Amino acid sequence: MNPLVQPPVIYTGSLTGGYSQTTGNSHLKNASLLGDFVARSEQLRLSINGRYVYGDNANTLIARNARGTIKLDFFITKRFYWFASAYFENDRFQDLKMRTALSSGPGFQFIERGDFSGILKDMTFYTEAGLSFFNEDFRVADDQSSLRARVSMKWNWPLFDDRITLYHFNEFYPSLQNASNYFLTMDNGIRFRIWEGFVSGIQVTTRYNSRPAPGTGDTDNLYLFTLGYSFDTTRKR
Repeated sequence: MNPLVQPPVIYTGSLTGGYSQTTGNSHLKNASLLGDFVARSEQLRLSINGRYVYGDNANTLIARNARGTIKLDFFITKRFYWFASAYFENDRFQDLKMRTALSSGPGFQFIERGDFSGILKDMTFYTEAGLSFFNEDFRVADDQSSLRARVSMKWNWPLFDDRITLYHFNEFYPSLQNASNYFLTMDNGIRFRIWEGFVSGIQVTTRYNSRPAPGTGDTDNLYLFTLGYSFDTTRKR
């Protein structure tokens, strides 16, 4: 009788950060900033994601990592789409000046908002698979580049009218020349709505490189506790 009409483009996103500092007998600083943005129309979806982490102990650098991704999805049907994406990352303690992955391939939206009712009504889930040009520029080690596959999935589950949101996102880049050479990045988290658009969150990011630069480890885990703001222009009853 009274259908809910959505705007032609829906915007969702968040900007959160964390900071801690000690003075006196210890001098420790830690800061993080995370942001994501999605613009979705009937045929296109633009996704942008960024992260910066910094830490120092008595003016000695102990952590610095930055990552940014941008992806455009073109929906051929309601569920099937073609994507083009770019991944950029810098990490001083991985001896990494820049990791770049330029990818393209098909994707499928298995679950969209409204597919289910009740507690599952806002859940979304998609998977993608394609080819990627993968390049790593190191500060000391020899640079590497290869043709790789890219396999990715993203799951998002808002609960209780977005008061709690669970999410998972990963990107997997196995080399097509050597199956034992691969890179994996994965985000798992939970976000709590405090009041209106203000949120707090807990996120664990894991990065695994099967062939790291000499003198560096293959696994990095990042634990983040953040506060910030999120928005969603989807019209709801």
